[in-house]
Amino acid sequence: MKVVAAEPGVVRCRLEIEPHHCNRLSILHGGVITCLTDTTGSLAVASRGLYSTGVSTDLHVTFIRGAGKVGDSVDVVARCDLLGKTLAYTRCDFFATAGAASGDVAASPEADQRNDGMSANGAIDDGLGKLVARGTHTKYVSHARAHPDNDLDGLKEIAQLEAEAAASTSGTRAAAGEDGRRSWTTPS
Repeated sequence: MKVVAAEPGVVRCRLEIEPHHCNRLSILHGGVITCLTDTTGSLAVASRGLYSTGVSTDLHVTFIRGAGKVGDSVDVVARCDLLGKTLAYTRCDFFATAGAASGDVAASPEADQRNDGMSANGAIDDGLGKLVARGTHTKYVSHARAHPDNDLDGLKEIAQLEAEAAASTSGTRAAAGEDGRRSWTTPS
């Protein structure tokens, strides 16, 4: 797996499917997607400033369609939806990239795209490829927050700067909360 992009709260990764990633049907094994949900969900938490990302309390994966075979790739978009004082909630979307071998994956993202963001066969397609799986991952982070290598203050500064920039362009005031998340208020 290779991290291709990261920003606070969002990590994008790509896995080039190799023979050891496949099941006996020669397609990507669901256990690999489950492992990637754990790994990329943790990376999304880390991207919010935690060096130590805690322990898993819940992990769930929904498999939507085959993800591909050897030579294909899968893109993962992992998001940390909430980093609280006790728990962190993440979600991971898995996309078969263009050229994936699965029978119901288009050869190009535009091949059967309609204007509503859905493909002709009803699959979500936002230019990353066909959605093949979706995972959620909850982590217990209470003890992890005390790790000396965490950089929560740096992320608070980034969130404050982003909020100020957004407020200056939209007429809306924004402020970063204690955990670095933005809260928005409309001027009265």
